[in-house]
Formats: sequence, C-alpha cells, structure tokens
Amino acid sequence: MINDLNNSGVMLARSQTGESSIKLRLFLKGRGLIYALASGRTRFGGSIEPFIWGIFNLKPGKSGGLYLKEVEIKDDMIELRQRPQALLTAVKWVKLLTKYLIPENPDDELLANLYWNMKLLCANNIPVELASWRFIWRWLKLWGIAPEDRANFKHELLLNIAQADIKDIIDNFKNFNFNNKELKIFADASFQAEKFLSLNN
Repeated sequence: MINDLNNSGVMLARSQTGESSIKLRLFLKGRGLIYALASGRTRFGGSIEPFIWGIFNLKPGKSGGLYLKEVEIKDDMIELRQRPQALLTAVKWVKLLTKYLIPENPDDELLANLYWNMKLLCANNIPVELASWRFIWRWLKLWGIAPEDRANFKHELLLNIAQADIKDIIDNFKNFNFNNKELKIFADASFQAEKFLSLNN
C-alpha cells in the first residue's frame, strides 16, 4: 500500500482539464515543483486558489500521478490578492519558477525565499518592484549565479517588469474568474513599473 504524502508549500497555478478535474501546479517542501489532480472544484473551494500556502495531502494514484485529498490552509495571502500590482508580480514569479525549476527537484531555500517575498508583496508600504528585485536577487544568489553589479541588475530587472507581455498576463488571470473590468486593472498595473523606472534613472 502506498502511503499518502503530506508536504507544506504553495499552490502556484491551476487549470481546468475536464468538467470536474483540475490540474494543479505546486511547489512543495522536500519535493520541489510537482503536478497533481484535484477532482471537484466545489469540494476544495478556495483552498486551491493560486498563492494559497498550506499543507497539501496528496494520494498517489494506482496508475501513477498524484491526487489532492485535502488542504490545510496556513496563509491565504489575501492582502496580495487585494493589490493589483502585487498579484501581477506574483504571476510573473510563477511563470519564472515553472520555466526554470526541474520537476521533482527539491529547493527548500528557494521555497522559503518565495514565501517571505510574497509576504513583502502583501505590505502596502513596500513597492512591488523592490520585492521583485529582492526575490530574483536572492534566487540567483542561492543558485550561485548572482551578478556582482547589483545596481545594474536592479535597473535591468525593473526594465523587464515595465515591458511585460500584457497578453500573457491576462491569460494567467483567467483562472481567477475576474470580469473584464478587473482584468483591465491588472493589465494597466504592469505599466506602473515604467513610471517607477523614470523616477529612479
């Protein structure tokens, strides 16, 4: 008999795969980036919203794969969801993690880095651009590839934020069930980084 798995971590993203199945992308302590399936949207409710931190109980399937049994929410990051720019930034981080992490390859230090910088995104008095700089810089430092010129790195990072691909951003927000007006707010927020850049050149 294969035992259930209990790991703490974060729900990065989700996508509908059928009428009742939802594909989940998780970043978990001791396991790294993994994919799992959840059956029944109403059964799990808000516990499978992106950026939920908690303890995820997963059951290995008989023919392979992992299935979500339950979630014990530890931090719902509600303040992050109430800040358009912060939410936009968190989505960008998820895209980077998905692109560069090797599935099933634990990186607990990066997971901790993600958590504490998401907490910075929740703070109204901290510019999201600075949280982005801190997250990416610490990530590169953990992997031993951080550039020596921190000032130039900060400028280049902010420039990339200002030149975000709006279509990609809106596509990533589809799972949040926002209306068109709310989607436009999040799209417009991506250009606020350009204003920040002009004040810091």
